[in-house]
Parts: sequence; C-alpha cells; structure tokens
Amino acid sequence: MLRRLLFGAALAAVAIPAFAQTCAPRVPDSELVKPHTLTLSTNPTLPPMQYVNAQGQLVGMRVDLGTEIARRLCLTPEHVRVEILRR
Repeated sequence: MLRRLLFGAALAAVAIPAFAQTCAPRVPDSELVKPHTLTLSTNPTLPPMQYVNAQGQLVGMRVDLGTEIARRLCLTPEHVRVEILRR
C-alpha cells in the first residue's frame, strides 16, 4: 500500500510540471486585457466569499474559483481589488 502511494506521488511530481509546460492558453490574447492573463475584479468586503486577510492577501471562495478557472484556461490569474466605499 505504501509503495503504491509513493509511486503515485512520484508520478504526480513528474506529470504536473510536464502538463504545465504543454498547456496552451485557451483564450486568444486579443480577447484579454493583458496577454496570457485572466484579469479578475473583486470587491473584498464579503467574507468568506472574498476578503483581505490579516497578512493583506486577497482570499476567499471567489478568489479560489477565479484562480482555478485561470489555471484550467492555461492563463495567469490577476486579481484586481475594486473596493466600493459606503457612505
């Protein structure tokens, strides 16, 4: 059993970088704001959907979802904060 787990981990360690190198963007650069980049905007004021943590990082379910969509499209995610001020 342990042997299978180690073999699987070794296979994943080799296969994931190989996939990343062969991944071609699925959206043409002419359709993007920045080449090879999926630009995502978010208003980080609604935890747990999207918020800024104690370290100043943008986190949350929508941030994770956007990052995963970018990965599947073979693009680099760029999260842009658009904060709406309430009066």
